[in-house]
Amino acid sequence: MLRNHYSAILMAFVFFAGCGGGDDSVKPGVVVRGKLLKGGQPLSVPNQAVGAGMVQVALIPADKPGEPERALAKPDGTFQVVGSGKGLAAGRYKLAVFQRDHGMESDQLAGAFNEKSTPIIVELPASKVGGQVDLGDFDLDSYDKKK
Repeated sequence: MLRNHYSAILMAFVFFAGCGGGDDSVKPGVVVRGKLLKGGQPLSVPNQAVGAGMVQVALIPADKPGEPERALAKPDGTFQVVGSGKGLAAGRYKLAVFQRDHGMESDQLAGAFNEKSTPIIVELPASKVGGQVDLGDFDLDSYDKKK
């Protein structure tokens, strides 16, 4: 009897585990790519390749409330933001950048490009939904001079 009970639980688990396939409720969006530079060189931190520091980007909806979508830049300055797995909704976003050399609270950019103060606004066109957009290069020095 006990063995039948465990068999029923195991079969129910297998059934429900197999039903999850994918989240069809996630709408397609735009996968975002770009490259971060400072003084014409890739924005990086010492020992980034071995995980001792990181350059983090965040895309924050500019015209409506919403949660930021985050990603890490590679040592060559390139980044890709995928969002919930199928991309971000079309629209205007603020691009925040953090150069973290000593953990999540550090920022070598001194907050100049955080969620509240970043001067960088990008547009993800509706025509790119289901695909990707390359935003090109962002040299942070060119934005520093505008402040």
